[in-house]
Amino acid sequence: MVIVRDRNLLKKTFKFMNSSEYYRKKKSKASGSLGGMSLGSEAKVNAFMSTIRRTRLSEDSAGYKYTEYEIACQWRVMSMRVHKENIYKWSVWKRYNEFDALNNQLQAELGWQMEGMGFPPPMTMVYNKLSADFVETRREALNEYWQKALSINRGQVAEFGKHHCSA
Repeated sequence: MVIVRDRNLLKKTFKFMNSSEYYRKKKSKASGSLGGMSLGSEAKVNAFMSTIRRTRLSEDSAGYKYTEYEIACQWRVMSMRVHKENIYKWSVWKRYNEFDALNNQLQAELGWQMEGMGFPPPMTMVYNKLSADFVETRREALNEYWQKALSINRGQVAEFGKHHCSA
């Protein structure tokens, strides 16, 4: 939020993309270009990318095992004042039930815009929810949902500096 409120950054724009586009841009950046972008007017656009990158198995104090999903984020900010690019990276780990709670909140707030989003069901009939195949399938389904949710109404969900976004 410090970055969003920074008055030295005149224009703030977020760009959402799927994981394959994210890794393609990341790879092209490593080969020498700026995230696959030229240094022309296009490089002045700020870009926010987010993907559900990987999973991990965790255990609570009672010994109950559960899966967490890493949400990796990258925000490329072009400072208009000094013509310098800053890249901020962070990640958070969330459980399936936290995604479910977010989905319920988004459905309550955005209504019809959430139709057909395809939130992955809890799949209570699965024998082992900690199996590698199940966890990877759910990660892919959550990432597909994540990308769709972030792109609602041309980024309305994640335009953090706008008044219409909820906490």
